[in-house]
Amino acid sequence: MASAKQIKAQKLFAKRVKRGDFKKAIAKTKKSELPQRITTKPKAVDPKDYGTSKDTHQIPQGMLDELLQSKVRGFPFFPYTGINDYLLMGNDSLMLKPIPPNPNHISAILINYNKGEDGFNIVFYKGNDPVETTGTLYVGDLADAIVQKMGISWRFFMVTLIKKLIIHDFFPSAYHAQTFPS
Repeated sequence: MASAKQIKAQKLFAKRVKRGDFKKAIAKTKKSELPQRITTKPKAVDPKDYGTSKDTHQIPQGMLDELLQSKVRGFPFFPYTGINDYLLMGNDSLMLKPIPPNPNHISAILINYNKGEDGFNIVFYKGNDPVETTGTLYVGDLADAIVQKMGISWRFFMVTLIKKLIIHDFFPSAYHAQTFPS
């Protein structure tokens, strides 16, 4: 059985329904005032602009997304290599810098999109000097080519991971003050 408060609320609700408080407002616009749909033909693409986008970071963002999704020996690319920072460049390039210490002393990686060959070229740097440029690679080969050139092996990855864990467990304040891997 309903309480006195519930009965009072039901009566008030019924009264408001009769009054029309809950009716939806009817739009009072004329059809002529509605925005008209534009039905023009698409413009022809200028051959000079073919393959370019208005968003200057679209291709570098695609490269970054591929690296974020790729796995190296079952681990995500960025934790495996220790790379923490990148720079999206507007000229269809992605710069991975700074690179943590690695056996081949690579300090920066520049990934360029080659529109003519529809592939990617990777330039590896030691210091400020370019060391090696790869041939044309496709999207799925980027992570493996970078790891191979950096010389990161399974053993190197595990030693670096163990160093991080030991320092974090025994020296928690030092963990936040250092950059890794060392």
